Amino acid sequence: RKRFGAGGSPAIKQAIVERISKNLIANKPSIKIVSEKPEIMALIDVLTLNVELDIRSHYLYGRYRKLERQIPQTRWPCRVCKERGCEKCNGTGQQYPHSVQSLIGDPLIEIYDSTEHAFHGMGREDID
Repeated sequence: RKRFGAGGSPAIKQAIVERISKNLIANKPSIKIVSEKPEIMALIDVLTLNVELDIRSHYLYGRYRKLERQIPQTRWPCRVCKERGCEKCNGTGQQYPHSVQSLIGDPLIEIYDSTEHAFHGMGREDID
């Protein structure tokens, strides 16, 4: 900026961010603009005007008691088809129809309008 005689002007990135922030707040007053650890970050390509949203993950912690031995903690891929679906697994790709992972994680996909979930099961499996 100094080299081209614009020493007192704000940086282009800063000016764009301020303008977008003002427009967002004017259109959606409930939005809170933060710079530290935002839940949603918009990545804008100023050449193509392409906008990509980077949405932060939600982390949930919980404890459960597994009271049935026939339900594994995590999903078990079918040993025959390796998750492709076959007669042995009734086309599900899973060795067992239910798991603690699917019973907890699948409803959360709908609640959070997500595409996937990750589950960390601890301890030893009953089904070997």
